[in-house]
Amino acid sequence: MVGFATSGLASCEGRASYVSWAQPVAFADDGSFENAGRGRWGYAFGGRVVDVGNGRVAQRITIGPRFCTQLQSLFFMDCTRNESIVFEGRLRDPDVGIAGPPLSFIRDIQPPHGPIALTRSSTVESLSDIATENDIEFVTDAKDFFEENRLMKRIDLRRACRIFYPDTAGAAG
Repeated sequence: MVGFATSGLASCEGRASYVSWAQPVAFADDGSFENAGRGRWGYAFGGRVVDVGNGRVAQRITIGPRFCTQLQSLFFMDCTRNESIVFEGRLRDPDVGIAGPPLSFIRDIQPPHGPIALTRSSTVESLSDIATENDIEFVTDAKDFFEENRLMKRIDLRRACRIFYPDTAGAAG
C-alpha cells in the first residue's frame, strides 16, 4: 500500500511564488512539478510520482501556497489500462480550520484516516466505488479536474506513466 505524508498547517511560506504563475511549468526527473498555477493566487505544484506497482502510479497535487491554505488532490493512474482518477482531499474535522478558503489534505482520505488505499491491484473502478461509498469527491477525466481547478494550468498527467511504465497505453496517451 502506498501512502503520502503531508505536513500540517504551519505558516505561509514566504517565498515569492506569486510570480511563478507567469513562468512555464517546471518538471523534475521524478515527475514533480512547480509553476502550475494561474493568476496571482494560483499556486499549484505536484509531488514526486510514486510507483504503486504493477503498472500503477500516483502523485499528490496541491493547489495553494506551501504550508498555507491548501487543497490537495490525489492522482492515481493505471498505466496498463490508460485509466485515471483524481480524488479531492478532505479535512478530517470540518469544524476545525482557519478563516478563508477551505483546507483539504489527502492524508484524510488514505489509511489510517480514510479508505483510499493504493495498492498494486487497485483499479480505477474499485477506487471509485470506495470513494462513492465514503462520500469522497473524485473525477475520472483529467479535463474535469482542470475545469474544477481553474487556478491550475493544464498539464499532461500521463507524464507519471512515462517515468515508470514508458511502454504502456497510459504513457502513449
